Amino acid sequence: MIWLWHKVAAVLSYAHENAVEPFMEPALGICRALLERAADEVAADGEGAGEGAGGMGAAASAALDAVAPLLQLSPVLVECAAAGETEVAGAAIPQIAAEALRLLVELLPEESAAAVFHPHVPLTAAVLAMGSAAAVQRGESGFADVGGGSGGGAGGGGSLARGLSGLSLGDSGGGGRGGGAGGAGGLDIFGTVETNSPRLGFAAAQRTALGAVAAAARAAGQGSSGGGGGGGPTDAAALEAALRRLALGEPNPSIAGAAADAADSVAALIGR
Repeated sequence: MIWLWHKVAAVLSYAHENAVEPFMEPALGICRALLERAADEVAADGEGAGEGAGGMGAAASAALDAVAPLLQLSPVLVECAAAGETEVAGAAIPQIAAEALRLLVELLPEESAAAVFHPHVPLTAAVLAMGSAAAVQRGESGFADVGGGSGGGAGGGGSLARGLSGLSLGDSGGGGRGGGAGGAGGLDIFGTVETNSPRLGFAAAQRTALGAVAAAARAAGQGSSGGGGGGGPTDAAALEAALRRLALGEPNPSIAGAAADAADSVAALIGR
C-alpha cells in the first residue's frame, strides 16, 4: 500500500512543479481520499486521530506509516491552499489541498509540524497571499461579502463542512449559509463545495489551511522535537507578523478569526 502513497506524492509533485493543472485536482483528490481512509482506520481502532501510534492496533499503525510519504507534499499543499482565482481554474484545488493539509496534521501532528514549518515550505508567503487585500492585488474580488458566523478559527479540526460553517454566500441568488440548500449546494466526489460563487470555496480553503497551521504550531509546542520544525525564531516571528496583519486587516470574520488563532498559536510556540 505504501507504494501507492509514494506514487501519489510523485504525481502531485510533478504536476505542481510543472504547472500541469489538469493533473492537480485528481492527484489532490486521491491524496485527500487516502488520508481520509487512514483517519478512518485510526478512528476504528478506538484511538482519536492524531494521538500517535503508541498502543494502536496493527491496522492503525500501518495506516499512519503509510501517511508518512505525503509529508513531503507539505510545500505543495500549503501553496495550493493559498491559491487565488487568477492562479487556478477553480476553488476545488485550494479546497482539497487545505483539507489534505488538515488531515495530515491531524494524523501525524509532530511530524507534520516539522514538515509544515520547515524552512523550505513557503508558509509566510502563503499567508501573505491569503485574504481580501492579496486577492484585490491579483485583480480578484475580496471576501468581505463572503462572511458571517462567529469568526473563530477552524483550529485544525473538523471536516470541510465544519470549516464552512459560518461562511455565508453574500452574492448568490438564493443562498443562505454555506451548508444551506439554496446557496452552496452539495459536495462533489472530492468533498469540495459546489457553489454559485467560487469565492466561498476559496474562503473556506483559506480558513481550513489557517486552522491546520494553528494545529501544527500547537503540536510543535507540545512535541519533544523542539520549536517550529527548524524554521528558527526569525521565520516564526515573520510568520506571526503575517498572520497578525491578516487577522487585523481581513474583513471576512471567518478568515480573520482563523488567522488570529494561528497567530496566537505561533506566538505561543515562539515564547515557550
